[in-house]
Amino acid sequence: MLMMLMYHRILPYEHPQAISTAQFNRQLDYLSKHYRFLTPEEVIAYTKGELADSSKPYAALSFDDGWCDNHLFATPILKERHLRAILAVSAGYLYDAPVRTTESPEILNRSMDEAQKAAAAGDFRSYASLQELQAMADSGVWRLEAHGTAHIKGEGNCSSLAVPQHNESLEAYRNRLKEDITHCRTQLLEKLNVQTEMFFWPWGHWSAPGYETVKEMGLLQFTVAKGSIKKGSFDQLLPRVGVSPRWKKFRKNCFVFRHPVLAALHDLFHTEKVCFNDIVKGI
Repeated sequence: MLMMLMYHRILPYEHPQAISTAQFNRQLDYLSKHYRFLTPEEVIAYTKGELADSSKPYAALSFDDGWCDNHLFATPILKERHLRAILAVSAGYLYDAPVRTTESPEILNRSMDEAQKAAAAGDFRSYASLQELQAMADSGVWRLEAHGTAHIKGEGNCSSLAVPQHNESLEAYRNRLKEDITHCRTQLLEKLNVQTEMFFWPWGHWSAPGYETVKEMGLLQFTVAKGSIKKGSFDQLLPRVGVSPRWKKFRKNCFVFRHPVLAALHDLFHTEKVCFNDIVKGI
């Protein structure tokens, strides 16, 4: 079994939408004791059935969006621990700027909504620049993967990539989704020389037509519904476990998803509202 952890932001102090560096270190200590970490390449091999299960359950680290604090604060911790992580990059936030060694509290303390609104107005400083993403890729810590181009909410308050928009036909939606993901992958290839094999749905929102479209593209795809990943599940929509700054909740999730019976019971009785097939019906 594999538990894919989902992080967003790491800050050197407590913040309502981030994990503090002290808490991050504590979580990594706990994971190292109870799990065996997989590299991003081993995650791909495991889902393809090319890596056998071990006596310890597996864990892997993923981060969404490409926040500048991932560069500033997560990279040194992971590098010191010889750990690797996946960074799901939103191509809509790519911009040129020098590599930073620090950033102002005003930028770091923005909420996610504030950062997205600032980016929509042309201020991308909450996110890692192309030069910083290159440094992250070169560090040996990060594997950059696709998080799409349009990271915005659409109809039904779900990701605009998850479902058709404004009476859009299913065929037009599928083409738009392919174009969005292809643009993201092309940008990462042309600007950072990164070959991508994974797609992380924005906010984890998806629909059956979207899932089938990404499957046809041959990409390993992830949502944010909690669950454990089984060997040989490459063609499935794979779950991730969002990381909470609350220690008891973090430890509870780690306990549940390293025991097959508890994980199966969770899957049976808990569902996150991330599938929006109801919006697609009737199209």
